[in-house]
Formats: sequence, structure tokens, C-alpha cells
Amino acid sequence: MTVSCFCRRHDRAPAVDALAGQWFTSVNSRGFAAPDQQHLNDAGYRYLAGKISSALDDLAKAPAVEQCR
Repeated sequence: MTVSCFCRRHDRAPAVDALAGQWFTSVNSRGFAAPDQQHLNDAGYRYLAGKISSALDDLAKAPAVEQCR
């Protein structure tokens, strides 16, 4: 999982970074593309939901030193 901290002045919020995590690659993207090649198909949305769910679970379990401050 890749977590980034995005800052706005004094507030910080953890964010899951799908690009840095390379969730979609040239190898797997074709299997997840809808016919218009611009959106995900059903398999792509299932894959994305699973990745987000895992990343959020990992983020919730992360020790305080790994979370944004």
C-alpha cells in the first residue's frame, strides 16, 4: 500500500495513492477497461473496490508513526 500525506496549511490527511502503488499497469489495464477504453468494466470496478478496501484496512491498522501528523 502506498499512503501519501496531503497538506493544506495546517491540516494533513492520509491518502491512498493508486498511481504510486501501480494498481493499474499496461499488463492488467486491458482486462479492466470498458469498451470505450475510458472507464472501468465490472471486473475493473471489483478490482478497484478490493484495492481500496485493503488499503483502507491497512491504513486503519498503521502504527501512529506511519500516519500523518
